[in-house]
Amino acid sequence: MDRCDMVVPARAIRSLCASILKTDKQEILQSLASAGIDISPGQYLVLRSLSDRPMTLTQLSHAMNLDPSTLVPIVDSLVNREFLQRSRNPEDRRCTHLELTTGGARLLSLAAHLDENSALVKGLCLLGPEKGKQLVTLLGEYEKFISTDEDAKAMQILQVQE
Repeated sequence: MDRCDMVVPARAIRSLCASILKTDKQEILQSLASAGIDISPGQYLVLRSLSDRPMTLTQLSHAMNLDPSTLVPIVDSLVNREFLQRSRNPEDRRCTHLELTTGGARLLSLAAHLDENSALVKGLCLLGPEKGKQLVTLLGEYEKFISTDEDAKAMQILQVQE
Protein backbone atom coordinates (compact mmCIF):
# COMPACT_ATOMS: atom_id res chain seq x y z
CA MET A 1 0.00 0.00 0.00
CA ASP A 2 1.20 3.48 -0.75
CA ARG A 3 0.47 6.59 1.32
CA CYS A 4 -2.82 7.25 -0.50
CA ASP A 5 -4.04 3.78 0.40
CA MET A 6 -3.56 4.60 4.08
CA VAL A 7 -6.08 7.46 4.28
CA VAL A 8 -9.07 5.21 4.94
CA PRO A 9 -7.30 3.13 7.63
CA ALA A 10 -6.01 6.36 9.22
CA ARG A 11 -9.57 7.70 9.40
CA ALA A 12 -10.71 4.42 10.93
CA ILE A 13 -7.95 4.61 13.57
CA ARG A 14 -8.91 8.20 14.39
CA SER A 15 -12.54 7.24 14.79
CA LEU A 16 -11.75 4.15 16.86
CA CYS A 17 -9.39 6.05 19.18
CA ALA A 18 -11.94 8.82 19.70
CA SER A 19 -14.63 6.26 20.47
CA ILE A 20 -12.41 4.36 22.92
CA LEU A 21 -11.36 7.58 24.71
CA LYS A 22 -14.95 8.80 24.89
CA THR A 23 -16.18 5.48 26.27
CA ASP A 24 -13.37 5.35 28.82
CA LYS A 25 -13.96 8.93 29.98
CA GLN A 26 -17.71 8.37 30.34
CA GLU A 27 -17.11 5.15 32.22
CA ILE A 28 -14.64 6.82 34.60
CA LEU A 29 -17.11 9.67 35.21
CA GLN A 30 -19.94 7.24 35.90
CA SER A 31 -17.84 4.99 38.15
CA LEU A 32 -16.50 7.94 40.15
CA ALA A 33 -20.00 9.36 40.58
CA SER A 34 -21.51 6.02 41.62
CA ALA A 35 -18.76 5.62 44.23
CA GLY A 36 -19.46 9.16 45.50
CA ILE A 37 -16.01 10.37 44.46
CA ASP A 38 -16.07 14.02 43.42
CA ILE A 39 -13.07 14.30 41.10
CA SER A 40 -12.73 14.56 37.33
CA PRO A 41 -11.38 11.79 35.09
CA GLY A 42 -8.22 13.88 34.59
CA GLN A 43 -7.73 14.17 38.35
CA TYR A 44 -8.32 10.43 38.74
CA LEU A 45 -5.72 9.64 36.08
CA VAL A 46 -3.15 11.92 37.76
CA LEU A 47 -3.76 10.22 41.13
CA ARG A 48 -3.54 6.79 39.50
CA SER A 49 -0.27 7.75 37.78
CA LEU A 50 1.23 8.82 41.11
CA SER A 51 -0.05 5.79 43.03
CA ASP A 52 3.12 3.73 42.52
CA ARG A 53 5.71 6.38 43.28
CA PRO A 54 6.22 10.12 43.68
CA MET A 55 7.20 11.98 40.52
CA THR A 56 8.18 15.46 39.46
CA LEU A 57 5.75 17.36 37.25
CA THR A 58 8.07 16.69 34.30
CA GLN A 59 8.08 12.95 35.00
CA LEU A 60 4.30 12.96 35.36
CA SER A 61 3.89 14.85 32.09
CA HIS A 62 6.04 12.26 30.30
CA ALA A 63 4.19 9.36 31.94
CA MET A 64 0.82 10.80 30.89
CA ASN A 65 2.03 12.19 27.55
CA LEU A 66 0.72 15.64 28.46
CA ASP A 67 2.31 19.05 28.56
CA PRO A 68 3.16 20.22 32.10
CA SER A 69 1.05 23.36 31.59
CA THR A 70 -1.98 21.10 31.13
CA LEU A 71 -1.24 19.26 34.36
CA VAL A 72 -0.55 22.27 36.60
CA PRO A 73 -4.23 23.21 37.20
CA ILE A 74 -5.13 19.57 37.82
CA VAL A 75 -2.24 19.13 40.26
CA ASP A 76 -3.05 22.43 41.97
CA SER A 77 -6.65 21.39 42.52
CA LEU A 78 -5.56 18.02 43.95
CA VAL A 79 -3.06 19.75 46.26
CA ASN A 80 -5.75 22.23 47.39
CA ARG A 81 -8.07 19.32 48.16
CA GLU A 82 -5.23 17.59 50.04
CA PHE A 83 -5.13 14.52 47.77
CA LEU A 84 -1.58 15.35 46.65
CA GLN A 85 1.34 17.09 48.28
CA ARG A 86 4.43 18.74 46.93
CA SER A 87 7.71 17.95 48.67
CA ARG A 88 11.20 19.29 48.07
CA ASN A 89 14.05 16.93 47.40
CA PRO A 90 16.55 17.55 50.22
CA GLU A 91 19.43 16.78 47.85
CA ASP A 92 18.18 19.13 45.12
CA ARG A 93 15.92 21.89 46.38
CA ARG A 94 15.00 22.85 42.79
CA CYS A 95 13.27 19.49 42.41
CA THR A 96 9.70 19.16 43.72
CA HIS A 97 8.06 15.76 43.95
CA LEU A 98 4.34 15.15 43.77
CA GLU A 99 3.03 12.38 45.96
CA LEU A 100 -0.26 11.05 47.20
CA THR A 101 -1.41 12.07 50.63
CA THR A 102 -3.23 9.66 52.92
CA GLY A 103 -6.45 11.23 51.64
CA GLY A 104 -5.42 10.67 48.03
CA ALA A 105 -4.53 7.04 48.73
CA ARG A 106 -7.87 6.57 50.51
CA LEU A 107 -9.68 8.09 47.56
CA LEU A 108 -7.93 5.73 45.14
CA SER A 109 -8.80 2.74 47.34
CA LEU A 110 -12.48 3.72 46.98
CA ALA A 111 -11.99 3.72 43.20
CA ALA A 112 -10.01 0.45 43.10
CA HIS A 113 -12.77 -1.28 41.15
CA LEU A 114 -12.52 1.22 38.28
CA ASP A 115 -9.66 -0.46 36.47
CA GLU A 116 -10.63 -4.06 37.17
CA ASN A 117 -14.22 -3.59 35.97
CA SER A 118 -13.50 -1.25 33.07
CA ALA A 119 -14.66 -1.82 29.51
CA LEU A 120 -10.99 -1.58 28.46
CA VAL A 121 -10.07 -4.54 30.68
CA LYS A 122 -13.17 -6.50 29.68
CA GLY A 123 -12.41 -5.91 25.99
CA LEU A 124 -8.80 -7.08 26.42
CA CYS A 125 -10.03 -10.19 28.26
CA LEU A 126 -12.34 -10.96 25.36
CA LEU A 127 -9.44 -10.58 22.93
CA GLY A 128 -7.39 -12.98 25.02
CA PRO A 129 -3.88 -12.55 26.41
CA GLU A 130 -2.02 -12.96 23.13
CA LYS A 131 -4.14 -10.55 21.08
CA GLY A 132 -4.28 -8.12 24.00
CA LYS A 133 -0.48 -7.99 24.20
CA GLN A 134 -0.25 -7.64 20.42
CA LEU A 135 -2.70 -4.75 20.47
CA VAL A 136 -0.75 -2.91 23.17
CA THR A 137 2.54 -3.54 21.35
CA LEU A 138 1.19 -2.37 18.00
CA LEU A 139 -0.42 0.74 19.49
CA GLY A 140 2.83 1.58 21.28
CA GLU A 141 4.83 1.23 18.08
CA TYR A 142 2.27 3.22 16.11
CA GLU A 143 2.23 6.00 18.70
CA LYS A 144 6.02 6.33 18.46
CA PHE A 145 5.83 6.65 14.67
CA ILE A 146 3.25 9.42 14.71
CA SER A 147 4.07 11.27 17.93
CA THR A 148 5.10 14.91 17.56
CA ASP A 149 4.72 17.89 19.85
CA GLU A 150 1.67 19.00 17.88
CA ASP A 151 0.14 15.52 18.13
CA ALA A 152 0.75 15.50 21.88
CA LYS A 153 -1.09 18.82 22.18
CA ALA A 154 -4.03 17.44 20.22
CA MET A 155 -4.13 14.35 22.44
CA GLN A 156 -4.18 16.58 25.53
CA ILE A 157 -7.46 18.04 24.36
CA LEU A 158 -8.93 14.56 23.89
CA GLN A 159 -7.58 13.05 27.10
CA VAL A 160 -8.02 15.69 29.77
CA GLN A 161 -11.04 17.76 28.87
CA GLU A 162 -12.78 18.63 32.10
